[in-house]
Amino acid sequence: ACEVLARSNGNGEGEMINAHFKKNIYLGSHTYAQAGQFTISMTDPNRNANILNVNAPNSDFVPFHIESDISFLPGAGASFYSPELMEIPLDDGVVGQVYEHVPGTFDADGDSLAFELAIPLQGPGEIVPNYVFPYDIAPGSNNNLSIDPLTGKIVWNAPQIAGHYTIAIRIKAYRDGQLVETVLRDMLIHIDSDDNFNAPPVASFSVPEGQIVDVYVGSTVEVDIAASDPNAGQLLEMSSSSGLYHLPDAAEFEITNPGNARFTWVVSPQHLREQPYQVVFKVKDDGSSFAGGATPDSDDGEGLATFKVATFRVLQTVSQRPDPLQAVSLRVYPNPMTETGMLEWPQPSPDNCRLQVSDTQGAVLLEESVPAGTTRHPLRWNTLPTGTYTVQVRDTKGIIWTGRVIKQQ
Repeated sequence: ACEVLARSNGNGEGEMINAHFKKNIYLGSHTYAQAGQFTISMTDPNRNANILNVNAPNSDFVPFHIESDISFLPGAGASFYSPELMEIPLDDGVVGQVYEHVPGTFDADGDSLAFELAIPLQGPGEIVPNYVFPYDIAPGSNNNLSIDPLTGKIVWNAPQIAGHYTIAIRIKAYRDGQLVETVLRDMLIHIDSDDNFNAPPVASFSVPEGQIVDVYVGSTVEVDIAASDPNAGQLLEMSSSSGLYHLPDAAEFEITNPGNARFTWVVSPQHLREQPYQVVFKVKDDGSSFAGGATPDSDDGEGLATFKVATFRVLQTVSQRPDPLQAVSLRVYPNPMTETGMLEWPQPSPDNCRLQVSDTQGAVLLEESVPAGTTRHPLRWNTLPTGTYTVQVRDTKGIIWTGRVIKQQ
């Protein structure tokens, strides 16, 4: 059976995202009679006109379709909160400049999330016609688009042709090794010409990006964010998104002075869970004041954005886990690696450890023992294909280190 909902904020009303885009809202309640796999979807009969990589030059005749596939599976539990995408997908880019976007995804159930690029849909199971990925518009070594499978961060380095582009992001949620939900986001990217000489903001923060940082119940986490812009006269907007802002004993984000902000989080026992938390920091220029006094012709995101992503895993209190390795930084080198690499401790490990290598879906592909007293352990990954892997080192008390390693050919 299929139930259809009307748009709740129709007749020109509703929440305006900016001067050109409005959020459509559909509200309803449905009771599923039994366990199984179900789809929630929305289809609009038309897309924007002049999208370069969708049925060009007639993209406005192609329907816009997004969907979530939910699996109520035996043993998966009764709680099903869909991954929430907290960053609005409206950020501009400029020809020849790096474009970034992060969905800012939070799963209240604590499911493990994996991200990948997909072909947009025009209907259930029906891909749009004549689709090409953005990197195939004026392809070359200087035109690459990728998505981080663990954080969802999209980096396009760099667009070559001005115009509209569409990409789709597929987000997979896993629970106890089972795929319980798949969410498809379809987003429009406007790339401006390079004659405005605009460049995206520059941002830095005080934690390592691309690595899971372990924190403890009862500790206070502080992250300082600094931002600047290479174009004189630009006004910067700094913001942050995370599920941690909506939990009990919520984290806080505040602008301390122009170009600086601070994230503060007192880690509560209620925050303890197996999967890490993601905190997205965004810096966006106003797109209104450029070197030379030019004015952009953008009509979408109205400014360039830079994203930084911090990832935190909550462990028990230090008093429950007095392990000297907790304060030590382990490292893998080289990273990216090819067939071999090395895991290194700054000091000998006091206990026997287990090293696990997992793929982006959480499946353990390799497991090795690491004897006590070790300071270096070789990694031989000749059996693994090219990709991004999570490396965890565990002892009898639990996880003592987690990192991410990229394997290349």
